[in-house]
Amino acid sequence: MCVIVNADDFGMTPAITQAILAAFENGYISQTTAMMNMPNVGDAMKEAAGRGVINKIGLHINLTTGPALTREMRESRFCNCSGDFEKRIAEEKRMMLPYGRKEREVIKGEIRAQIERFLSFNPVLLHADGHHHIHMRLPVASIVFPLLKEYGFKTIRRTYSRRYQFAVKSAMYYVRDEIFMRHLIRSGLKTTSFFGSADDFSLVDEHSESAETEMYEIMVHPRYNDRGIIVDTRDYRRNLGCPLDVVHSKIMRKNARWVDYSEVIGNNLDAHTGT
Repeated sequence: MCVIVNADDFGMTPAITQAILAAFENGYISQTTAMMNMPNVGDAMKEAAGRGVINKIGLHINLTTGPALTREMRESRFCNCSGDFEKRIAEEKRMMLPYGRKEREVIKGEIRAQIERFLSFNPVLLHADGHHHIHMRLPVASIVFPLLKEYGFKTIRRTYSRRYQFAVKSAMYYVRDEIFMRHLIRSGLKTTSFFGSADDFSLVDEHSESAETEMYEIMVHPRYNDRGIIVDTRDYRRNLGCPLDVVHSKIMRKNARWVDYSEVIGNNLDAHTGT
């Protein structure tokens, strides 16, 4: 089986950037996705180029944290008086209802600005996902899919793979994810067979017939804790996060081959709903 371990939030802060770069050096991750609206992302991308990992960086679309890039977004209801996102898009109850024309254009303009800034660094990995999974919200996804195709992106993160989750979510989430995956397939973008945490991945049967040919994405959030240890703070059950070397060992028990999203393109895999 092939596994992509993606570190979200590259460029969010200098400390997070350093944790992710150290995770690369230790072989804990295979790629990362960067937040183009963050003030330090330019320095982060330059350092990544100097360390030889610029070709392992995709785009982390962000509409919930930090300063907006466009004036229209900064002046919209989605930002505070300082022009910073207020996480309103992620917290809104709407899941399927589209935005009005004006707000849709504001969101489209902001995502376009983030895409164009990302492309200014001449990336190799034309892959995208979203901060707080914002790209999975259907009113945003309907904007994201055509924009990514317009700019030549090849792959995008799928929804959580439900068959590996313990939690039973509402029917609304189930329907949303089904619609998202169907739109993804129609968009022509590629994705993996599985998406989840390392704990979700531990439930995968590596001896099944499909495991040999499927690709799996595991999401991590590397940070340094107060003892200088790189931890995955996605594991909210532990106050300090799970040490990333432990997460790495858990993944490698399944004899997985380490890849990035360029392999998804090469294998021409279609999206699977996984429901």
